[in-house]
Amino acid sequence: MGRFGIILCAVFLAGCPPPKVQSYRIYEDPTAFVRLEFDPTANPDRSESWNDHPAAVSIGKMTAVLQGLLVQERYSPYQNWFWEDSAPKPALRKKEITFLAPQLVDALGRAVPEEWVTFYLSYPINSITREVTSGSLYMAKGKLHLLLSNRQNIYEIPAYGIIYDRRHPTYSLAPRKFDLTFIDPEPLVLPKKKFYEHLFGEVSDDEIVLDLEKIYGGDTL
Repeated sequence: MGRFGIILCAVFLAGCPPPKVQSYRIYEDPTAFVRLEFDPTANPDRSESWNDHPAAVSIGKMTAVLQGLLVQERYSPYQNWFWEDSAPKPALRKKEITFLAPQLVDALGRAVPEEWVTFYLSYPINSITREVTSGSLYMAKGKLHLLLSNRQNIYEIPAYGIIYDRRHPTYSLAPRKFDLTFIDPEPLVLPKKKFYEHLFGEVSDDEIVLDLEKIYGGDTL
């Protein structure tokens, strides 16, 4: 379990209040936003827990990152015995990449070490239901860390209580049934899944970590 899973467990199992909602809006409208938020894993008294922000990434490089993100359906342990792996498909739509790339670059350039960048995209289905894609990213030790918390998840707005999809974009609204990977294995920093993990359907880590220097396409950093 990665740092995002630890945060989620700590919040819900320990009964702690949710983390701060936001610190700075990069862009926001009724259906989408990019924000700088307080990173719950950053300790103000321990600089080693801080992120490498502000970070300079070109729009071309960020576009190449987003275009290379793939999702692959995750099967149950039983299904792994009989079914072949599903074909990976793009994690984001073209129009989402066009919108997000410059906003994420702007956010990383404005972030301070105790913040990460969150993003949220939604499409209304009817008056109470919408499709949600959301996640977060940050730079640490020269590498880009990215989480796709929700991908085209269907969310029904509750009549009462907290509306979690906009307030907490790093929370998964439903159990994730996909693995996040990259079109080119060379920039991936996380180790590949071991044979027994694939065999028994072990859940993958929460983040994908990329070495931007090994991502080709677009501008240089």
